[in-house]
Amino acid sequence: MGATLQIDENRRLLKRYLSQYYRATEKQGTLKRRLADLQAELRNPGISASTFTVQRRKKGRPSDGAAALALKISEIENRIRDQLWTEVQSVGDIMDILDLLPPDSTEKEVLELRHIDCKSWTQIQRIVHLTRSPCFEYYNKGLDQLLAIDRVKCTLEIFKAKLSEQQKK
Repeated sequence: MGATLQIDENRRLLKRYLSQYYRATEKQGTLKRRLADLQAELRNPGISASTFTVQRRKKGRPSDGAAALALKISEIENRIRDQLWTEVQSVGDIMDILDLLPPDSTEKEVLELRHIDCKSWTQIQRIVHLTRSPCFEYYNKGLDQLLAIDRVKCTLEIFKAKLSEQQKK
């Protein structure tokens, strides 16, 4: 039973590692939506799409709303650039790991569709012409093949340490 728990833990860690790109693209989407909201607010001051509040200015006192918005926009644009780098780096890391699988294997195809193309299980089923159960079997078989490779084990140890460090912050 202990071995089964270890295999499950290693699979979870590998899935989390392989999901880095998906999480990075989701975060990128969130930042872009936030940027679009702020840009819309800057174009239409006083009409905030998110809060619908109108701010009153005191006579003779300039509003710093536009300057604050411009600063927020600049900060989000910087985060978007950083996030883009994270996306590029994570997709490269994932491709390096998946390239360790046999080139034309169904396992590799399913894992690539899931973790690089970010396809849903329904989409994957249509693409590989399999039902849900065989898709999961190929997916899990691919994970097990990867977990048997020393380079993947080493990569996961580094990733685990990185996650542990992030949780401490």
